Amino acid sequence: MFWAIVIFLSHCGFIKATEQGEIIFNKWLNNGSYGVHFFIVLSGFCIAMGYESQFDVSVNAKNYFSFVKKRWYRLWPLYAFTMFIAAVAQIIKSGGIHIIWETITQFLKAATMLQTLSLSDWGILNSAGWYCSCIFILYLITPFIIAIINKCRRKELIILLMIFLIFPLLEKRAYLHLKQIEVISEAEFGQLLYTFPIHRIPMYIEGIILFKFKKSLRSCHLLCNKLCNSILEMVIILGNILFMLGIFDNITFISKYSILIQSVLIGSWIYVFSFEEGAVSMKLAKLKIPDLSYEIYLIHYVLIINCGFREIMPIWLGTSIRAYFIEFIIVFVLTVVLALLWKRFIAIRK
Repeated sequence: MFWAIVIFLSHCGFIKATEQGEIIFNKWLNNGSYGVHFFIVLSGFCIAMGYESQFDVSVNAKNYFSFVKKRWYRLWPLYAFTMFIAAVAQIIKSGGIHIIWETITQFLKAATMLQTLSLSDWGILNSAGWYCSCIFILYLITPFIIAIINKCRRKELIILLMIFLIFPLLEKRAYLHLKQIEVISEAEFGQLLYTFPIHRIPMYIEGIILFKFKKSLRSCHLLCNKLCNSILEMVIILGNILFMLGIFDNITFISKYSILIQSVLIGSWIYVFSFEEGAVSMKLAKLKIPDLSYEIYLIHYVLIINCGFREIMPIWLGTSIRAYFIEFIIVFVLTVVLALLWKRFIAIRK
């Protein structure tokens, strides 16, 4: 839930209505990419936890399509609903019927959940849908990734290190080639990487391998008692928050290897908290907070961007710091209520 709120805050563009608000937003709130990274790794971890045994050493048509069907049921209904709302909002905002056919075409493209394979279509209708598309494409290759990793027993760490070393080199070479033939600018290439599923494969595999490590241990042997686990959890939380806020950006080594360090911090959070042996994780487990991260992610974006809250809120409530706080509370509460209603009454349970 924490990381869903981080992404939520990064989309609260109404805060940038004034110069002061823009400074606050850019310095403290624009950290959505960190939250996305976390959820990609977490997705790999959770999928491995739920399906790793199904693809122990091989993949067949039955277990493959059964897996894809279950993941489709999880992603598509709310994704399609928010895309539909975004499409209706686009038609209403346009003020005419001339855009209806174009909107229908965009909706049909988005409905496939494959739009992130295209540079031009990744953000059609509800731009937040790119993450769903990216995750769905990763799901399509997940059974094969798990089967390959299962065959490489005790070599998971080597595989992960090789992936994190090789992928940046391949991406840099691809950029230099595209730049040479004048196909793409640096900014466009950066956006392509951010939303392109292949760029997310190392993060996703990190999550799968983290589960493999956890599976090999019944407990976190590096830690001797609850106090040590609790201290480590607090250190990991603090480290992630400080790094996310850019506190260490002026340190050359950290800025140079920021993606790798970010992956280590996020992986540490997921790995250590999965044991639930520290005070923080044990307390959170007892609270039994419903998992609304996916619902909050899709619904909040439709409200803020497609339904016009980004433009309307400053007009209604003003542009003071107090008004920003009230605006955030209103949109967040409305998002959570809609997420709970969807989860309780509409979500397909498969």
